[in-house]
Amino acid sequence: MSTIFLAALDVNIISVAIPRISAEFGSLNDVSWYGAAYSLARMALQPTFGRLYYLFPLRIVFSLSIILFCVGSIICATAPSSIALIVGRAVQGSGSSGLVSGALTLAAFVVSKRKQPLFISILSSNYAIASVLGPVVGGVLTESRLTWRFCFWINLPISALPIAVIWSLFREPHREPTKAALWEKLASLDPIGTVILVGAVTCLILSLQWGGITLPWGHPRVWGCLLGFALMVCLFVVLQVRSKEQALIPMRILTQRTVAASCAISTFQMMSVTALTYYLPFYFQVSRGLSPSASGLYILALAVPSPFFSIISGAAVTKWGIYIPWFIASGAVLMVGSGLLSTLDTASNVAQIIGYQFVASTGFGMGVQIPLVAMRNVLDDADLPLGNALYPFFQALGTSCGVALSQTIFLSTLSSRLASRLPPAEVARILGSGDGVLSGDNVSSDLVHFIADSYSNAVQAAIYQSVASAGLAFLGGWVVEWKRLETGPEERGETS
Repeated sequence: MSTIFLAALDVNIISVAIPRISAEFGSLNDVSWYGAAYSLARMALQPTFGRLYYLFPLRIVFSLSIILFCVGSIICATAPSSIALIVGRAVQGSGSSGLVSGALTLAAFVVSKRKQPLFISILSSNYAIASVLGPVVGGVLTESRLTWRFCFWINLPISALPIAVIWSLFREPHREPTKAALWEKLASLDPIGTVILVGAVTCLILSLQWGGITLPWGHPRVWGCLLGFALMVCLFVVLQVRSKEQALIPMRILTQRTVAASCAISTFQMMSVTALTYYLPFYFQVSRGLSPSASGLYILALAVPSPFFSIISGAAVTKWGIYIPWFIASGAVLMVGSGLLSTLDTASNVAQIIGYQFVASTGFGMGVQIPLVAMRNVLDDADLPLGNALYPFFQALGTSCGVALSQTIFLSTLSSRLASRLPPAEVARILGSGDGVLSGDNVSSDLVHFIADSYSNAVQAAIYQSVASAGLAFLGGWVVEWKRLETGPEERGETS
């Protein structure tokens, strides 16, 4: 569970530091990549690490994942530029993919199938606890002499715990050894498919980041990226179909109704909550003038309820064996909460700010782990490792696409609003000021309220993406097969 905590902490700990980072590097246009680089690498390597855990000793692969994560943390902590920080986040994400899939794989050997829904909810609540602590710790560190860079340094001592535990307490399970040579094992990881998948998602994120902001939607670069995305997706699908059981993502599993719907729901859930996590801090720090630490305290309302409702839903599913209502209720409540948050402006009171976040967090917590429960319920035991990899894969896809799409909406709205009153040079200067836009001599006093309102409107527009994604997650709940949770082999295939 400590590895899930570590991976989740690094997603959220920099959320309140992003305005300060963008101000230091003058890189407001790169904000989406601070999250997307991490999630993209984490997403693309999930299937690869699933096969690594299948082919090689669990403890060795798990330990190498932690080391890779630590290397990325060091790069981020010492980054001299925005580009270096993005590279470090990508290395971190690569290690994180092994942490998440590794934790789920290890759990399959130590937890009985009947207790897995509750255990999954505990893992999800552990993720949510990291979400609670992340903004607070990140805000405190960002304001302190340690600065935002210590958000990455603290990963090193935390990483020591899971390495010590797995080598001292975990016994390597007995598995039939594979007779393939080392080069055959490495070839089965499908590096070509991984590269194509990374390229496809990168093209998608670039097109979303450029389109309508730095370049018009009709620009050849934007269209070229969209075309490249479509071609690489088609090529990836063809390769997966031809590879059959050796594919990174076997099509027979992905096209199963419940698996497909659950993957889509996971994607939309993360797209929704990512917009809130990354752009509410701009509302708090720029529109409301709060410090990073105060911003971290305010955003606790978005993180605190989710672990409690995750455990409640997991316990309920374990007891009664019914999970479909949680799919539907989760999407509905998250959609309502996001819709309420999209109404926040400079005049909103504390009760509205806290209450609206509470509603959105409740909806997310109710359903964040349910897609994995549903997939495990319909897959054969032999296919569970692949299902374990699909869940974080599509969660990371949702995070990458969510932050990129929200960034496009945010910057487009902010630029248009500022340009309605200010000359282009002043707009560019303000966009490069991050959370320092309203401090010091960066801007004249008579424009303070206008700029604060402009940021507020841009955050509102970014959160519209959260509302739409939550609505799609709600609709996805109606597509999942209405099956009861299995509690034993004799119940397989039983429907309600």
